[in-house]
Amino acid sequence: MDDKPVLSCIIPIAVAEGRRITTLEGLGTLDDPGVVQRAFIAEQAAQCGFCIPGMIMRAEALLRRNPAPSDKEI
Repeated sequence: MDDKPVLSCIIPIAVAEGRRITTLEGLGTLDDPGVVQRAFIAEQAAQCGFCIPGMIMRAEALLRRNPAPSDKEI
């Protein structure tokens, strides 16, 4: 939400009104995945269907804030 990761399961929909929302589907497509999605695919970083979207969205948010994070920041 507004380029910050949030836990969608606890955010009331009224809070999202007028805010910029990016979902996993908004990062890329099947034919042209986003950068982080491509990295997860290339490294075969598989987890459950609930974990992976959150991991990708958190990584994307971090990289938007800081394109070259240190190991500690990651």
